[in-house]
Amino acid sequence: MVENNNDELKVLACVDQSDHAQAVADGAAWVCARLKAPLEFLHVIERHQPLGPGQDHSGTLGVNAQESLMARIAEEEGERSKLEREHGREFLARLREYTTTTHGLDQVDVRQRHDDLEASVTDLQPGVQMVVLGRRGRSAQAGKHGGMGSHFEWVVRAVEKNVLAVHDRFVVPQRAVIAFDDSSRMRKAVEWLAQGELLKGLPVEIILSGKPDAKSHLQVDWAVKVFADAGYEASGEVRPGDPEDVVIKALSPEGNDLLVMGAYSHSPLRSWLFGSKTSGLLKAAPVSALLMR
Repeated sequence: MVENNNDELKVLACVDQSDHAQAVADGAAWVCARLKAPLEFLHVIERHQPLGPGQDHSGTLGVNAQESLMARIAEEEGERSKLEREHGREFLARLREYTTTTHGLDQVDVRQRHDDLEASVTDLQPGVQMVVLGRRGRSAQAGKHGGMGSHFEWVVRAVEKNVLAVHDRFVVPQRAVIAFDDSSRMRKAVEWLAQGELLKGLPVEIILSGKPDAKSHLQVDWAVKVFADAGYEASGEVRPGDPEDVVIKALSPEGNDLLVMGAYSHSPLRSWLFGSKTSGLLKAAPVSALLMR
């Protein structure tokens, strides 16, 4: 989604209690300062999974014993939920204090929900202009999901907003590298970014992977002109080769670029069967990425 009607809309930063929450806060603060938008942190406590067949032995007990067991389980669940909510409130309070103190933001709200992350973000998106999400979370921190958070792809697919996917450590971008493919989505993204404030003042490089022929050069020249006409220092190049390799080689070794790219254009089933170019590029890129919806 690339409309410019963003007055009064907030930036929603999704955080969990992992080592990457501060990086998400840093990235969200950068976005808010550029867009002059309020910030809201969202922390979701996921519903606990029900007992599996091998864990639930209540059916083998007598009526009184079964009632006693279920009452004890309910009490333990209630205590656990209460403790999780309290830890969540303390976590959000610390994160809010860090953001206001470090980045000087004065419009920082926090929200905690007991729900699924995808459902929560979808419910809240009407009041949101951009979502900020860590590429890694607690599951990835524990060595699962190939270095990507277990909810990452599903959240990006679920929302209709642009998403800043924050790397392990957020570095303030000194240049924007746009992985351009001449799709209608990316053409709209170029126009939106050129007219907006998010990339204002940053040099922009347009990269198109493919055969360097007259058509591809015209596509890149168009994108460069849109940024140049808006006052940007812009350049572009058509580079032959695999898109992932081409884009990764275009990124600065200092790690201070912002990668701009499209997000998950194919169905989840196709991605599962053949792999996702979006996920592959994100895993390989050592920088934060702006995913255009």
